[in-house]
Amino acid sequence: MADKRARSIKMPYKSLLKTPCYICEEELLDNNLKLLNYVQQESGAKIILALKGFAMWSTFDTVSKYLKGCTSSGLHEARLAREEFCKYNPHAEVHTYSPAFKDEDIEEIAKISDHIVFNTPAQLFKYKDIVKKINPHAGLHTYSPAFKDEDIEEIAKISDHIVFNTPAQLFKYKDI
Repeated sequence: MADKRARSIKMPYKSLLKTPCYICEEELLDNNLKLLNYVQQESGAKIILALKGFAMWSTFDTVSKYLKGCTSSGLHEARLAREEFCKYNPHAEVHTYSPAFKDEDIEEIAKISDHIVFNTPAQLFKYKDIVKKINPHAGLHTYSPAFKDEDIEEIAKISDHIVFNTPAQLFKYKDI
């Protein structure tokens, strides 16, 4: 199958390619990035690169010209974002999310992440003091299922942003 893909590539040196290999058509990548940048400009949204889906760090010099940062799913991807993506764009943001952060990773994640998304309020409460001590500017966020009014008030005091997995009409709090 790899040979079929290599034969379909219109490039003069395809016979020199050894498979398996990764090929990126830079013109197509650049066109896609321009489209994403247009969406950012028109909407005011920030678009960040999901390293789980595309971590070809050899393209970060190009990608970083258009996208505002990276989202990672743990320490190693966050380190890749900070060390490789941010060297081309020092203002890029590193967002880190994990369903279950490891105790031994959280300090380094706090050092290199601009935003940390916790899967549960329990994780947020567990790590908030450690993260804020190491990186007072890190944004702390949580995804949360439905919970009691007093829980929402407590979480709102320490979390910069809460994304609820419950229909909005069930909530009394419009400004959380």
